[in-house]
Amino acid sequence: IGIKEKKEWLKVADGLKRPDLLVNPTRGNIYSDDDRIMATSAPKYYMYIDFKAEGFALDSFQNGKYNGVDSLAWYLSKKLKNRTAAGYKAHLLKGLKAKKRQYPVYEGRVSYADLKEIKTFPFLRFHRNRSGFYTKEMMQRQKPFGMLASRTIGDIYSEIDSGGVTRGKNGLELQYDSLLRGMPGLNSVQRVGGRWTNIVEVEPTNGMDIRSTIDIN
Repeated sequence: IGIKEKKEWLKVADGLKRPDLLVNPTRGNIYSDDDRIMATSAPKYYMYIDFKAEGFALDSFQNGKYNGVDSLAWYLSKKLKNRTAAGYKAHLLKGLKAKKRQYPVYEGRVSYADLKEIKTFPFLRFHRNRSGFYTKEMMQRQKPFGMLASRTIGDIYSEIDSGGVTRGKNGLELQYDSLLRGMPGLNSVQRVGGRWTNIVEVEPTNGMDIRSTIDIN
């Protein structure tokens, strides 16, 4: 089997596996001299709908009683509060009419906790191929002490680069970037028992923390 049928079985194996994905590491924190956090990372997400997704559930979106645009618009309005339900319906139908592949559900960014809740909303709770719903992860650096020593601490580029890590822009974030950013891991998606399952092949190495000599007081 290993010699005569090798090519055939390798083709079968390839059909049970999707391309590997990077697992983003957690960027290290920056502390004061008495171990108070001065900079830490929090992921934020942009939300989009691909109205040209191959399996997009058009009939359900337009006419569904519980999983259609009317129900979705009501939930989004109640949660995000930047548009009325009618405003969200008009916004989403505009994207549908234009057949946009990257149409923003919401112009701002949401936290991971909010995203988990939004994924349970009507229509968006469908599988990605049916809903067209997908996200883009950005990394926001939070500074609990606001502007205090902010220029010394520095900033990062919020977009995660193609290598799966964040990059320092200036200050300590840039000076110690190679230590803070960590190393990405590798996640393969394989078909097991009729279902696609995430399998971590290489664990990410989180970035190191930095203790500075900054005296908060």
